[in-house]
This record gives sequence, C-alpha cells and structure tokens, in this order.
Amino acid sequence: MSTVPTLAGLAPPVSASLMMQLLSLVRNGVVMLTYDNPLVWAFARGWRNAQADFEGPFYMLGAPSRQIADGKAVLASKALLNQFSPFLFTFSVKDAKGDPVPHARFEWWQADSDGAYYFNTYTLRGTFTTDENGCAEAGEVRGADDTGIRVSQERRVDDGQGLREYASADERGKYDTGTERAECGRWGGVFWAARTGAEDEDMWRKVEWWNGRLGEEGVEKKIVAVGHVDFVLNQA
Repeated sequence: MSTVPTLAGLAPPVSASLMMQLLSLVRNGVVMLTYDNPLVWAFARGWRNAQADFEGPFYMLGAPSRQIADGKAVLASKALLNQFSPFLFTFSVKDAKGDPVPHARFEWWQADSDGAYYFNTYTLRGTFTTDENGCAEAGEVRGADDTGIRVSQERRVDDGQGLREYASADERGKYDTGTERAECGRWGGVFWAARTGAEDEDMWRKVEWWNGRLGEEGVEKKIVAVGHVDFVLNQA
C-alpha cells in the first residue's frame, strides 16, 4: 500500500556558511561580467534557448534538496506560508524531440512577498527533480520580485556523467493575478488565480492535494494561484 507524501518539515531553515556566501558573491560577479553581460548575452548564452534569461545576482551555491516526494518539493517554511500567500508552480520538462525528461534537476531561488532575498540561510532556495514523466510541483510563497530557476539534465558523455544546462530563467511580473488566466512572462507559461471554478480539472486536483497537506501541517492560508511552465531542453 503506497503512503501519502507529507509536507513534514516544510523547508526547514539551513544555514549558509560565510565561505559559501563569499564564493557565491564572487561567482555571481563573474557571471554578471561574462554570461550576463548585455554586450555578450546573445553570443554567450541567449542564443541557446528561447526561454533563457539573465540569471541575476541572487543565486547561491550549495542550496539543499527540498524534495518531499517524487516530483514534489516545498520551498517555503510553515512560518513563511502563514505570513505570505502560498503559491503552487507546476512544470513539465521535455527534450528537443518532445519526449519527457525524468529526473531533470531544478535549482530554485526567489524573494519573499516583501521582495526580500535571504543570504545567511537557504530560505526560499533549494533543489528538486522531476518525476518519471518529466513533471514537477513546487510549493512556495507568492514572490514580490523575481524567481530564478536553472534546470539541467544528466547525459552520457565519453568520460562519465555530465550536466547539460539549458536555461537560467529570471521571470518578472508573473504574480499579477488580476485576470483569471494570463500568460506567464518570458517562459511562455500560464497561471491561474485559484479563486474561481476549475478550468483545468487536473490542476484543481493538485491544488486540493496541496491545500490538504498544508492544512495538516498547520498552514492556515490556502494557495492563491497556480503557475504552469513547459520547459524544453537544448538540443545539444
């Protein structure tokens, strides 16, 4: 008999060492001067994928896994979920041929609803992977600013295993829920305000599942909106 995944722990705080903070600061400075430099963006990274965007200065090395089950992750703590508004993001990852990519790895970093990033801890930061069907769900809080996501896929190379990065996405303005359904920034996804009748039955089943688990963990608020993005990997 299969067990129902719980949200026990709800992204417990994990400290970021001073050394890791300094390494991340140096790394981000180099990235902004090279790959993210507007003068070389189109040649260094922008050409690789239509969904690619500037990484921005807020990425931190060493983020912990936030996986709670196959294809499911929680990025926000109970305190933050009660303080701000819970938000659900769902994803699918496919290769250039349109086939699902199982176990694609997500790296996630975001600001809270007040626009604050956390650097002494890995709050609202973490990693998780897609399931066997290339799908993932991430429980978070509604952010006031940007959400950064990097997705990578393991692939065979002559000397072992490697990672193939396809996009560092920095999406802006995705949380404007003034309409029931709206396009979702540069990623080309769609999001729904979670306050009306179901437009997508599967999406609403997911909302009910997450609201049930959040309630079991003492989160008083319910999910305010759901975003979905289909990612496509680079061909090479």
